[in-house]
Amino acid sequence: MFLDERSANLLKLLQHSPISKMKELEAQTGLTRRQIQYGLSKANDWLQFHGYQPIQYNREMGYSFSETIRDEELNVKLTKRNYIFSETDREKVFYLMILLSQEELSVYHFQTITGVSRNTVLKDLKRLKEKNRDISLKIQYSKQDGYVVIGESRTKRYIIERLVHDVLNSPNSEWIMECIWGNHEKQISSIRLQLERAERKLGITFTDERLHELSYLFLCTDQLIGKGEELQADQSWAPFVATEEYKLVEEMTGTNAFQSVWSETENLYAALHLLSMNRTKDISPLKDDEVIQHLLQEIVEEFERLAFVHLKDKEQLCQQLYVHFKPAYYRLRYGLPQMNPMTGRVQKVYPELHHLTKKSLWVLEKEVGCPVSEEEVPISRFILADGCAGKEPHWMIENGRLSCARMVSASAISSFIH
Repeated sequence: MFLDERSANLLKLLQHSPISKMKELEAQTGLTRRQIQYGLSKANDWLQFHGYQPIQYNREMGYSFSETIRDEELNVKLTKRNYIFSETDREKVFYLMILLSQEELSVYHFQTITGVSRNTVLKDLKRLKEKNRDISLKIQYSKQDGYVVIGESRTKRYIIERLVHDVLNSPNSEWIMECIWGNHEKQISSIRLQLERAERKLGITFTDERLHELSYLFLCTDQLIGKGEELQADQSWAPFVATEEYKLVEEMTGTNAFQSVWSETENLYAALHLLSMNRTKDISPLKDDEVIQHLLQEIVEEFERLAFVHLKDKEQLCQQLYVHFKPAYYRLRYGLPQMNPMTGRVQKVYPELHHLTKKSLWVLEKEVGCPVSEEEVPISRFILADGCAGKEPHWMIENGRLSCARMVSASAISSFIH
């Protein structure tokens, strides 16, 4: 298992300073709190993989590490590279290389990066070409341009977003990321700092996973612009020029964190991503979004009708749901992808509740003019908070309808509907 340099340095630091608080780590490393937390998480994965005790955290004392790892042992494990790419991983690497690289790519480049034979590369590329036929993209080769992807710019970006999500959530993400973005670590850090600044100015907090993903999406966009991939304008985006998100994106892409010159269209598309990414906090007032406020009220009322329950504190419920509903609204309205790894688990554990929630969302489908996908059905938490003491409620089907054995509060249903 590969450990990146930042995580390794944090691990070495804790070895020599057995107990450190977050402020001390920030001062010693120059990293942000979020960067440190992410690095320590990676370090713990590496430690457990190699049979060591993980780094411990105590609110009063800070971070501590009781194990002893010799520096030379750590260095050997950090630099030992014997990873063999699977067929699926090779496809992701090849596809991202073709989509993002400004270099003229040949079979030799793919062989060099993955260490497989020429015949294996050709078989992988043939399989990739066949898969692309269903999405109106074509992979072709010429001596002059090498391997390129021909097709509509929005479709390419959609595929890149899917690939980035898959790569960042892959067990082998470190290896794939190193192949594609190994020379862009400083730029990624700069982009992330800019996004954290945007969070503070907007009064929002993205989930850690989405902030990480957003950093790479902005990098990919910068790479696409650099290779001359022009994004087609969409007139429906025009109103977003007046938003705070657009102004911040315009400022951000004008800094030295980005190497390419972004057009208004690219900035608008990036602003839409800020609006559509999942977050854990949003202090913007609900009353400023009349359409979203009205939709939320209708969905909650429909949920009550279908479930035969009466929700208390509905105004509070709408405010809680707003944090999760607003990004979903923009994703559906403007056709931006959403990848939700919890979807399958929710359908399996709470099939009736999942079905009920999906039925309640016909109001949203009518507004945006398209069906709500399974990934967007906003259920991701399973335990009601309404005095259950950690126990799940008893949901049942009665006369073809879902019902609950107790009265449910706003805060309780909020745990389900996002």
